[in-house]
Amino acid sequence: MSFFAQLFPRGMTRSEAERAYLNGSVSRYDLECRERDIARGKFAGYYEPMPSAAPKAARRDSAGSLSSLTSRWGKGMEMLFSLKMSHSAK
Repeated sequence: MSFFAQLFPRGMTRSEAERAYLNGSVSRYDLECRERDIARGKFAGYYEPMPSAAPKAARRDSAGSLSSLTSRWGKGMEMLFSLKMSHSAK
């Protein structure tokens, strides 16, 4: 098995690559620059394994969620329709 492990080494995950990149910094300024590089997506193409047994967080409806937008759109359409009907009755 070690022959195949040497022949086909496992690639670094995104978190491993980021940590190695940060550990290579030589000063605080260099560390800050590297943190900014990571925030900009320097390692975005790297594979990150999904946690196998992690529980899903409870979903909250935020102000920008689809259900919130749909309900606001429906209320807006109702208001426009009622305004149109009130103007056409005059």
